[in-house]
Amino acid sequence: HSFVYLNGIQSDYNVIATNNEGLGDLWIGRPHHNGHWVDSWIKEVKVFKTALSESEVMQYASKFLSDVGVENQVVQVDFSQPNAISNTHYTLHNGARILPAPNGQFKALRIGSDGPYALIPGVNIGPSAMPECTLMIGLYLENIANNYGWVFGHEHSGYDRTILLHDSRFGKGVASAVGKTWSPWS
Repeated sequence: HSFVYLNGIQSDYNVIATNNEGLGDLWIGRPHHNGHWVDSWIKEVKVFKTALSESEVMQYASKFLSDVGVENQVVQVDFSQPNAISNTHYTLHNGARILPAPNGQFKALRIGSDGPYALIPGVNIGPSAMPECTLMIGLYLENIANNYGWVFGHEHSGYDRTILLHDSRFGKGVASAVGKTWSPWS
């Protein structure tokens, strides 16, 4: 079953996922196709090779902006420390830049238009490679700039594993792509 968490709070509903295999790489800021970008400042992304429990998500959400390692974590990129040796290898594309965030407290990956993104090559989160997984992202949403705000995942086609910040096909608010449309919030 798939849940969505926002600031550590579990969604009202869950769904049984039917994801496709997706791409063998992870993208951050937008998927490979146009019009699905998120106008945001992205501080950090993480992937775990297990489905974290509600208590683990709550506990981890309170520590999310720290460098605390967690068992079963397979990806960590902290854009506030772009040269940290703990970062998983990533590349910036189409003019993506790491800039001081608006509050000046840390650096972040700035996605301000349709085009720029970051890529983590060679990480397969498809169901055959990872039957269960947890995706996490820490970001500041600048504004809702389009109809399809897909921010982190391995989307190829058919709603592969992805975090969606806004997409009217998935109800209101944050959702996850699980192979079909659904609404996690009442």
